[in-house]
Amino acid sequence: MVRDSKYAWLSDHERPAYFESHTMSVPVVHFMVRAGVDPESLVRPLRRAMLDVDPSAAIEVKPMRRALGMALLPSRVGAFLLGLMGALSLALTANGLHGLMSYSVARRIREIGLRIALGATPARIRRLVFAEGAWLVGIGLGIGLLASVFLTKPLAQFLVEGLTHTDPLTYLAVTVLTLLAATLPCALPARRPLRIHPMEALRYE
Repeated sequence: MVRDSKYAWLSDHERPAYFESHTMSVPVVHFMVRAGVDPESLVRPLRRAMLDVDPSAAIEVKPMRRALGMALLPSRVGAFLLGLMGALSLALTANGLHGLMSYSVARRIREIGLRIALGATPARIRRLVFAEGAWLVGIGLGIGLLASVFLTKPLAQFLVEGLTHTDPLTYLAVTVLTLLAATLPCALPARRPLRIHPMEALRYE
């Protein structure tokens, strides 16, 4: 009896299997070699060494990362597709935030012109615009993170061992990336009222 293991996919759990003697089946022998150097550099020497033992044998030598290619395929495909959708969503979010902030700043041109006329500094105007953008991003980010905890649960079966759909580092990285992506859409509209003379801003319709 041996402990449970994974035989086909990394998501295997308690899959029925048994071991049999190599004399009862096709005589296939597997050797696993632990290397302290790049495994690719050992492929040819190992192949030559085994052919010296039996020149008629059909021998295949490959690093473990290539041997696990099919086992990792669902995770890699899923990660690529999810990453692509995430990038598109981030781009749409940044574009939508830029349009919303541009509209908001355009409606407040007279207010901002009055603030500048009364002595508000450019830094204060930028903080005013950024505060509104941060409020919108914060609400959206909070709702998105909360929803993702439940919506990404079915994806857990495609993750490699040691990762979960509630991995805190992933959520932290997403939060930081979203905040960085929201900086430019907020910064560009904040520059517009600063280029307008206060008197022109007060007459702005």
